[in-house]
Amino acid sequence: MRWELCLFVLPVLLAQEPESKVQMGSRLFREATDLIETGHYQEAFSVAERALSIHREMRIAEDRFIMAGLQNLGLIARKLGNLDKSLEYLQESLQLARQTGHQRQIALNLIEVSNTYRAMKRYLDADPHIREAIEISRALPESDLRTYATACNTYGALHISMQDNEGANRWFNRALIAMRRSPDSTPDVEASLLANLAATSYGMGRNDEALALFREAIELMETKLGAQHPKLAETLNLDVAELGRITTANARRMRSGTSSPQKAIQVMS
Repeated sequence: MRWELCLFVLPVLLAQEPESKVQMGSRLFREATDLIETGHYQEAFSVAERALSIHREMRIAEDRFIMAGLQNLGLIARKLGNLDKSLEYLQESLQLARQTGHQRQIALNLIEVSNTYRAMKRYLDADPHIREAIEISRALPESDLRTYATACNTYGALHISMQDNEGANRWFNRALIAMRRSPDSTPDVEASLLANLAATSYGMGRNDEALALFREAIELMETKLGAQHPKLAETLNLDVAELGRITTANARRMRSGTSSPQKAIQVMS
């Protein structure tokens, strides 16, 4: 009976041991990442700052934790509209990644720097960063195809910002091909790429093609995750009204014999 009591008490005592800095930094980093993924950027910012502060204090901290923390803060700052601060965090992370020679992290930082420049409407500054990200990620192992797909998708989004639907369509298509080959592809990401292709097709007046792509994206999500899954609407960023708008435009075009205006609907990047 005493041994049973000891076995019961030991896990309780272990669970009460104080959290180390390593554990705290890792926990806060995970919490910040979860908050980013669920769109709680204001809460994520303070948590990410605490995680980064802990990792900076720890002399044994690996650079990858600091780089990832800075990248998180850069993303959060952009989502909150503080673009200058976003650029500051991301450039510091990029500099550290270049110093360590971590190719995947360099590519990821270049992607986010490009996204922030795009948000600032500094398209000429965004372009060389995303081009470099594409070249670096193209040379990564097959297991990192998702990074290359993300870079291609980001370049497609930049073309959309520059009102080049044809160029955007090419890069979104490359992103989709790469993502379908990636071992860690997920239905929501693949569906968002299909939605991006649909947006550019619609922008080029190819309404039938856009409608088919949107339907393929929705069918993919419904098949893999279920029709009621919250990711369905979140990923595609559209509702029945969006599809109705394209269908109505199709009908009007057929009646009038004219093409639809060159306008792209919102792109998920």
